[in-house]
Amino acid sequence: MSSGHRLTLAHKALQHRIGAATAARVAPMWALLDPFDLDRTFIRWLSAVAPIVQEQFEVSAVAAARYIEAFRRAAGIAPAALPVAGSLSLTGLHTSMLVTGPVAVKSATARGVPIDRAMSVAEASSTAAASRHALSGGRGVVTSDPEARGHTRIAAARACGFCTSLAGIEYPSDHPFQAHDGCGCTAEPVYR
Repeated sequence: MSSGHRLTLAHKALQHRIGAATAARVAPMWALLDPFDLDRTFIRWLSAVAPIVQEQFEVSAVAAARYIEAFRRAAGIAPAALPVAGSLSLTGLHTSMLVTGPVAVKSATARGVPIDRAMSVAEASSTAAASRHALSGGRGVVTSDPEARGHTRIAAARACGFCTSLAGIEYPSDHPFQAHDGCGCTAEPVYR
């Protein structure tokens, strides 16, 4: 195994921990949502979740920049400007939290699912979505490295069929990383 790939595996493990930390911090905020007044309490919940996701987005991005720096050294790439993360899409986060939270609860209860079960499932879904948004910081850094010609997906240990089918394929540097809620995959740069 190359030193670069060892760095990638360590980076994937670190990003996994960042995702888990995000979930652990977001999950208690679920109590701010009143299952019988979802519309009114949604903004209160989102206002508590968004700063956590923003902070973790930045943590993920900084970790990825350090990884890129070490990976470049291992690959013999001359020092150059490091890629920077874009910004967290607050609109995307808002939409994800709305759809995986209140909308999911309302949809489930309309189908006859008991409110406690609907809330439990929606909590897990929204927490996974929050982690995806947080980890997009690091994924964005890796996939936007100006020194790389592209990137490959490094699948998580328990990757789904979708992620497994994309693993190892080289994507051009302008190709966004496709991640689903709860995705544990990461990207590895491919240099010229």
